[in-house]
Amino acid sequence: MKNYRLFLINALVFLICSSIANAQGIFVFDISSPVVSNGKITINNTNVATPITFKVIATTQRDITTFGPFAADMVITLVYEKNGIIEEISSPMSIANSAFSSNLLSTTLLTFSGTLPANKIGGVIKLKYSCFDYVTSPTTKVTKYTSVGYETILPPVVSPAAPIDWSNPANAKFIVVGFPGRHTFNAGTTVLRNGVYHLEFQSDGNLVLYNGTTPIWASGKKRGNNSTQVRFYDSGIGCYEGNTNYYWVNWAPRPINIAPNAVWVLQDDGNFVCYRDHDTDSNGVIIPYYAYAIGATMTQGGQKSNRSGRIN
Repeated sequence: MKNYRLFLINALVFLICSSIANAQGIFVFDISSPVVSNGKITINNTNVATPITFKVIATTQRDITTFGPFAADMVITLVYEKNGIIEEISSPMSIANSAFSSNLLSTTLLTFSGTLPANKIGGVIKLKYSCFDYVTSPTTKVTKYTSVGYETILPPVVSPAAPIDWSNPANAKFIVVGFPGRHTFNAGTTVLRNGVYHLEFQSDGNLVLYNGTTPIWASGKKRGNNSTQVRFYDSGIGCYEGNTNYYWVNWAPRPINIAPNAVWVLQDDGNFVCYRDHDTDSNGVIIPYYAYAIGATMTQGGQKSNRSGRIN
């Protein structure tokens, strides 16, 4: 009775199989570097080569009639293929019975590396394996390649950040703490607007958030004249006449400027939120780091807040 060998190559979600005669083995390839995402290897685009390391777990099955381990004489090589041209990118590694842990376990772990020149972009990394095919050529090694491989791609191009463009309407919903002239507003000013929502620092000194014409949050403090200003910090909101503070809205007593890169944003959902940090994109539009919220009016969905007079 002829034995049967099946080679299964699995790297994360990468699954390929090929049939070869006379023994059965399972090969699991786990790439160690560089980063793989959705079956794609990100490589640099410089004259520095990208190292590639695979860990290979190889297992043989026992012969049905003798219960002995199948011969596993095989040579494995990493290759790079593009436009039908195949180039080897690793030294070949041989695997045979002697490499396995025991006649019963028949398992071994291999690690081998290749170097991919940085200009090898847009192809795929495959596995080349040579072994005996006892059905068609029992005395000659047959070379085969996996039909699917890891695609090699460039890292995403990240445009450099630009200075904040306050003329861009997309920034009308942001206040950047510490930005000169952009965290202080006079009485009688629309501070922020975002669709149906807007934040008004009224002439009476009350800071009010509106959903259309309906107030949904307010500081509840009234003290206004021509010199009254509202100032936004990373630890709260203050109303001032000159340098005299007449009221303070915050969520906890803490010193000013604990997060000097903080940003306030009137979100699309109507919630007015302070985030600990921000960046800008290549168009100068502010990008808050949403994972670091440090205060909010709790007006999401346009609902009226039960926290007027304070920030949570």
